[in-house]
Amino acid sequence: WLSPGARSHALPVWKTAGWLLGATAALFGPANVFRTIQAVETFVDDHYQAQIEVMGRDDRLADLVAVLESFREDEVAHRDDAAGRSSEAHGALARAWASVIGAGSELGVAVARRI
Repeated sequence: WLSPGARSHALPVWKTAGWLLGATAALFGPANVFRTIQAVETFVDDHYQAQIEVMGRDDRLADLVAVLESFREDEVAHRDDAAGRSSEAHGALARAWASVIGAGSELGVAVARRI
């Protein structure tokens, strides 16, 4: 839907950051990997929902909105699956980790909108 000139050039940075995030989470065990997935997918769910709400007001974007809704549902399924697999308690450290992921994701979106 976007012309090549309107697309973000941040994808290589995002791929690298995603790999580093996953590798870092893996160093602390499977429960942390699942908490990381849950935190990332929570951000993605909120991000898609915000886009859907804005674009949903324009009937010309109905096809795009349907695609985004499908993508969002897939991400919610990943989030819920990860939440079910992380059986350990979510203490202060887990909440701090999720906050760092959320802030990093917000920064990534801000950067992607500019480059």
